[in-house]
Amino acid sequence: MVGQRNNENRLTKAWIAVKSVCSSFFYPVHDGVGLRNVIQAKLGGRKLKDSLTNVFITSFDIMGFQPVNFSSQKAKCNPRDDPLLSDVCISTTAAPYFLPPHDFTNERIFNLVDGGVAANNPTLFAIYEVMKEVSKDRNMNFRDLSNTRFLILSLGTGSFKKKHGLKMGDFHWGLITLIFGPPGTYQSTPLIDIFSSASDSMVDIYMDFFCQLLGIKRGDYLRIQDDELEYKMANATCKSSEEHLKKLKKIGEELLDKDATTLNIETGLYEPVVDKTKNKEELLAFAKKLSDEKKKRKEIK
Repeated sequence: MVGQRNNENRLTKAWIAVKSVCSSFFYPVHDGVGLRNVIQAKLGGRKLKDSLTNVFITSFDIMGFQPVNFSSQKAKCNPRDDPLLSDVCISTTAAPYFLPPHDFTNERIFNLVDGGVAANNPTLFAIYEVMKEVSKDRNMNFRDLSNTRFLILSLGTGSFKKKHGLKMGDFHWGLITLIFGPPGTYQSTPLIDIFSSASDSMVDIYMDFFCQLLGIKRGDYLRIQDDELEYKMANATCKSSEEHLKKLKKIGEELLDKDATTLNIETGLYEPVVDKTKNKEELLAFAKKLSDEKKKRKEIK
């Protein structure tokens, strides 16, 4: 009887795995209905210009094959750039393969997916937007920007780079393996992982060059990223169960007490800074800089 139950369990697990793989050929991993309902219920009819602070949100138009960036600054100037905030939020979370694309009309037709396909780390996009605003208001050119102080806080969503690099090296890695992972696992999405990691790495390289070019100090550009996650914790296919969310919260709390890191451009890995400060200390120092800057601006006005 025990052997029979074990065989039945194996068959059930095998059938679930086969069903999951076959379903992925025709549908995204999640239907997105619950997420859309929550976003629309929370935001209602609020428009992008109604955001409490200035925001810059990335997405990608699969009809025009180009990035589409939503800015609350632009939304305040032009109704064409002021869609429903719920449409923007649904679009920027619509990660291909995991969630369905989102389409809506706001004086033009949008067919959007998550902006991470173009900029998994949107830091450069945000800097570009700020540079446009600064140069427009002060009639500055790029060289003048070296005298402008940038304060940049970049928070990563976690990576498994240190623990789960891919090992390929044979001719069996066809489309099925690249999409669903090596045979016997079917828990990873190597093709997506490769593109998103490559995008992240290029942003890191560009940011290193940008900071050197404009003389931005380490304390003025704070990047916090945990690249030692287990794959199942970094994987977007994980369900939003209460247990999983508690684990993510614990990882975030522990990250505050870890050493602050800086990126080694040669290896692509984060290494502890020389003075061994903690992320919590770096964030407090950064918050003070922002507060001081805000006070200065009030005095000028």
